[in-house]
Amino acid sequence: MNMAEKRDRPVTVMFTKEELDKIDDFRFAERAFSRAAVVRELIEVGLAAQQKQAQA
Repeated sequence: MNMAEKRDRPVTVMFTKEELDKIDDFRFAERAFSRAAVVRELIEVGLAAQQKQAQA
């Protein structure tokens, strides 16, 4: 995503405690700026993997 793009589409997502623990563990391991940034990154990685798998 281009840093100039404005993030103006909020989405509410509910997570279990276990899911949030995993997200936070990843965040701290990667020294990520925020939980939201990590969630966006994980979504991008998952979508790219799904697309690659669909093309195989």
